[in-house]
Amino acid sequence: MSESSRDERVKVYSFSDAGTGGRAAPTYTYVRSYWGRRQRPSMREVTVAGQASQVADEVFELPGHAVIDQDGAIRSQSGTLYKITGVEPVKGSVHSEIMVRAAYADEMQLVVVES
Repeated sequence: MSESSRDERVKVYSFSDAGTGGRAAPTYTYVRSYWGRRQRPSMREVTVAGQASQVADEVFELPGHAVIDQDGAIRSQSGTLYKITGVEPVKGSVHSEIMVRAAYADEMQLVVVES
């Protein structure tokens, strides 16, 4: 994907566990934003541990220099928050790019810190 086809500004969040006293408190902290492109995935539904599950609801193509936490989150320009499910380099591309697979976080209780 050429740089001119990156048409959406996305925010990237890193994962941390700020839990105390043995209790987990997963937190997603804003790292920075990148120009990218959001696309619908072309994959089928898979079964995980006997239950149907979507591997990816959206796919984001970002520049290869982007630093992405594989346990993190990503927010589209429209404001929708996604949990990152995978990060892979794009093969066969002239430009250095990475593909970020993400699942809707609407039903997840994600604590997001914007600063």
